[in-house]
Amino acid sequence: MTDAISKTPLLAVRDLRVARQTETGEVEIVTGIDLTLNEGEVLGIVGESGCGKSVSMLSLLGILPPALRVSSGSAVFEGEDLFAQEESRLAKLRGSRIGFVFQDPMTSLNPVMTIGAQLSEPLRYHAGLGRKEAWAEAGRLLLLVGIPGGESRLSSYPHQLSGGMRQRVMIAMSIACRPSLLIADEPTTALDVTTQAQIVDLIFDIRRQFGLSVIWVSHDLALLSQIADRIAVFYSGRIVEEGTAEQICSAPVHPYTQALISSMPVANRGEGRRLKTIDGLPPDPARRPVGCAFAPRCERREARCLVAPPALLPMDGERRAACFVAHDEARELVR
Repeated sequence: MTDAISKTPLLAVRDLRVARQTETGEVEIVTGIDLTLNEGEVLGIVGESGCGKSVSMLSLLGILPPALRVSSGSAVFEGEDLFAQEESRLAKLRGSRIGFVFQDPMTSLNPVMTIGAQLSEPLRYHAGLGRKEAWAEAGRLLLLVGIPGGESRLSSYPHQLSGGMRQRVMIAMSIACRPSLLIADEPTTALDVTTQAQIVDLIFDIRRQFGLSVIWVSHDLALLSQIADRIAVFYSGRIVEEGTAEQICSAPVHPYTQALISSMPVANRGEGRRLKTIDGLPPDPARRPVGCAFAPRCERREARCLVAPPALLPMDGERRAACFVAHDEARELVR
């Protein structure tokens, strides 16, 4: 976790909504996200596939797929609203002030360009380095991310590197221009367990060295409990619970968060005890329930949960939750 966190917001996202164009009209994929990242902080984002995690992050940099668009909201980063910027300005911010590590190193690199050409490009575009200077700096970056040989590897093509080495190249590209924010979108998904641990350690060594703020998107709540300061739990395009890592992992209040934690593998679970699962799937955004989106899968649902979605309201300390039952329980505790 981060040693020192400033309360100055580096990024403030308000009412982010992302829509997808369909044959019958637009459907909201992300339905009103509010997020704040403070300087020096590590924010974890967790949830099942299809809950809007990656889409929300891609929208910040203006790199959504063609069928998607930001329909409303603001994202103020270092004093600038990212959604109000021209593409030319966003292109300057991408790679220079905001680094992005994509989840699949196998497909994120250009297969017909050498590693050196891909690493040199942001250094020449953002930092204004000459060809030779950029090439030499690219070699130093490879050494920094733990690829032996440094400059001798620059002439290699992506297919000549292992998955772990390709992800290290992606990390080198993301921090080449010393950004203030690093977004890691499930950066260990396609890697084996040993390499995953190495990549996590590498990113956090670099974070401490350069003083980065980090948004880490993951399915792995156990990992986030170890590396994040705060965690936001996404479900069906919105945040259903947010709080400190300790609050979320030790005393979750939303039934979805509780279900995620109950379904995590635990050492010494005991003979004969089965791993709990969450029945069903997140709803199709085009067929989202009228009430709470998690209600059809929730063991604690009540009649009111089927009528209207609960608001994301403050709870104890830094926690927020969107659950009628959790709100009632919180009120009972303060009586």
